[in-house]
Amino acid sequence: MDNLSVELKVIVAKNTPTSDLLSLRLVSKSFYESATRELFSRVAVTPNAASFEKFHSILASPHLFREVTCIKLTTSNDPYYDTVSLNDHEIYSTLTDEYTEIIQSINRFPNLRDVALEFAEVCVYVAPDDHDKRDPEEGYEFRIDVLSAFFEALNDPKNPMPNLRSLSIKNLQNWNDKGIMSSTNFESTLARISELRLKIVTEYCTYSPDVSWSFPKLYSFFDELGETWLKPAQQNLTSLALHCDMFWGYIPKCDLRSIHFPTLKKLELGNWTFSHDWQADWICSHTTLEVLIMDDCSIVSHTRAYGPIDGEGYLVDPPNMIRYDELYRRYHPQRWSKIFAEFEMRLPSLK
Repeated sequence: MDNLSVELKVIVAKNTPTSDLLSLRLVSKSFYESATRELFSRVAVTPNAASFEKFHSILASPHLFREVTCIKLTTSNDPYYDTVSLNDHEIYSTLTDEYTEIIQSINRFPNLRDVALEFAEVCVYVAPDDHDKRDPEEGYEFRIDVLSAFFEALNDPKNPMPNLRSLSIKNLQNWNDKGIMSSTNFESTLARISELRLKIVTEYCTYSPDVSWSFPKLYSFFDELGETWLKPAQQNLTSLALHCDMFWGYIPKCDLRSIHFPTLKKLELGNWTFSHDWQADWICSHTTLEVLIMDDCSIVSHTRAYGPIDGEGYLVDPPNMIRYDELYRRYHPQRWSKIFAEFEMRLPSLK
């Protein structure tokens, strides 16, 4: 085994279970370096004392902290805890000093390339006059505090993170905080990365699911998505993934025609609805695309909704059966056969 090349040792380490890597690192001198790099290249942090201790131990090690290339911060010990209202004995999340210190320290890993942030899945926006709502585990204020500290760390001039490549945010609530979105920390970070991955979660009304489509924040977020999250990164992105926990694109409307990524090679869309020709045209305008993934995307063939529509057939206001008496119907000509034919003809680099 001592005669194996460095490349083969790396391959062996990547395909060895973690429990075996721990032993291999200690018993084989020839595999020590490759096993160590594989074991400590990825660091995952959850809000508990054991995880915090492990993070600080790696950061304090003169050798190990240089091996870290990927960090994932998870803000909840159980991100998929399926409840909107917590019981009286349960504790709402607050951004502790300990976790703030963790977030602020991620820029101290000199070889860090990939950063991921995961919130709890359930989200609720509680306005000041909403007396009948209760916060979920992670309220809106908590998420804003985390995002603010997160982007501040990613754009800290004392630790500039020159190798930063990708940013992933999972369970991002559909709410844009103006203070964060307009900050230098936010815009400068997006302008540096080459890979962006967003999984958006929306508020769900359990007692009346239809009401979920009428929340104004659902529409304002997707109306602003291009200008806030995508435009600052459009010149440098080579990979973009946009997912949502509900269908989006038509209702709520998301118009991306003003956004173009000149070097985009990979595009991934989850739950996106095709309703207009411009959507396929927009995808095909990115002739550099090599990979196109459409996860559970759909075609809108027929719509019926209450409320006024604009000249392109989009709802002007969120659906509201009580406010409007007139029912609007519209048929859409989009079909998968046509869309796939467009992709085949107009995306020459697609693999």
